[in-house]
Amino acid sequence: MATSIHKLAFEGDHGGLKDLLDAKKPEEVSTLLESVDKHGCTPLLLATMKNQRKAVQVLMEHGADLGNKGDRIWPPIAEAISVGDRETIKDIYLGHDKLIKSKVQEKTEQFLVALEAADDCYLEMDWDVHSWVPLVSRVLPSDHVKIWKKGRNIRIDSTMLDIANHGITRGERTYLITQEQSGSLALTVIEYAEKKYFKQVLFDSKGKELDEEVLEDDITQLMFSEITDGDFSPDDIEFEKALSGWPGFRTDRIETIGDYEANVYNVKGFEFKTITRQEHLTKEDMKRMQKMKRDAANGADVEKLPFKASLSPPRRAVEDWNTYSRSPEYIHPGRPIDAVHKSRAFKPSVWMTESKEFPLRLESVVSLFSALAKTSEQIQRVRDFIGRQLPPGFPIKFDLPVFPTVSVRVSFCKVTLGVNGGDEIFKVPEGYELMEEIMLVEENNGNEGETQDSTKLLCEDDDGDKEPQDSTA
Repeated sequence: MATSIHKLAFEGDHGGLKDLLDAKKPEEVSTLLESVDKHGCTPLLLATMKNQRKAVQVLMEHGADLGNKGDRIWPPIAEAISVGDRETIKDIYLGHDKLIKSKVQEKTEQFLVALEAADDCYLEMDWDVHSWVPLVSRVLPSDHVKIWKKGRNIRIDSTMLDIANHGITRGERTYLITQEQSGSLALTVIEYAEKKYFKQVLFDSKGKELDEEVLEDDITQLMFSEITDGDFSPDDIEFEKALSGWPGFRTDRIETIGDYEANVYNVKGFEFKTITRQEHLTKEDMKRMQKMKRDAANGADVEKLPFKASLSPPRRAVEDWNTYSRSPEYIHPGRPIDAVHKSRAFKPSVWMTESKEFPLRLESVVSLFSALAKTSEQIQRVRDFIGRQLPPGFPIKFDLPVFPTVSVRVSFCKVTLGVNGGDEIFKVPEGYELMEEIMLVEENNGNEGETQDSTKLLCEDDDGDKEPQDSTA
């Protein structure tokens, strides 16, 4: 039966798909939708790669998981962008938007559960960003961050406002995360120099709907962007105690971080892998996007992308189901892949303190960062690292790669159990002007550093990374 649904999806038999799924119980429907064929593809992946739009719509209407990559690397949105049919891209993009809004309550509850598991505390952290590229480290940011957590309230103070024109704008900014009387979570950003603040409602199901112009601009942005996927692969890393002293007289390396002694460990097997697809782009497209990235990095005005129509149908390596299904090796049924693979090994270190006087439990800090990770991909990286099996103690200082050429060194400078003072620190100072109040649902696209484009977040799921394969993946 699983093979039947894959055949129907591959051939675009939307009527047959609807009849098959309508006749099944809900649990059977879910099993069929998420099943994979012999090559690791789900029905939705096949329908997308073959650009069977009506079949895609039927599968989505019956609840197909838009983030399910099967046993392949790429989710449906990536394959839709590759094929280049504007309407199919739009269908899947809107499906992501709808799915995000449907999980509002779930995300809010997850945030609060993680927050309540964390002890009330005050943290001071240094974030120093480095690069192996000569001269780049001179213009990369560093920040001294202060975090207060009390009950269901969080305050984060930062000293870095912006990076533009190869310089760093310093100043004071506060982020408040509080629970409103309605039960929703609010993010408030306070700008002290301007005496203004901005307020956003996190995960709100009444987030503003995409109007047609914004939607079309988003689809154009996706069609002009490279399809990227990449992250570090920490599954096989090992920790080895660092040594100091002369050969023959070496001892375990111990350093003092703040008020605590820490054992230093070298981390082996840390690797950052990226894969970038460009088969849907012309040379002119890539030149245009490179110019836009340079303009954005230099603080210049960025031109608006022109409307991009659907691409011509690709010349596929396989067109019929029998050839595809009987092939012992996977034949990609979408646009032939043009992929660039990059890999860079990192040799980070971690400083673990086993001091009995250290005030916080590691589990508590993991819970705090689990909550904050709902709002930031980089904090999610920190949470993933400190949440893994580490050497004994608390990681009071550690290195973490964030991009292939960039890593951040995170240090806990000060850690105090409990928070002094009342709830005033979680309030906006009197006399500050509210500049804007918007509903913030998780964005479907973003740009975070030179290795991430507007497809990056859409190409991620909760199942972790898969090994990049060759260009037929």
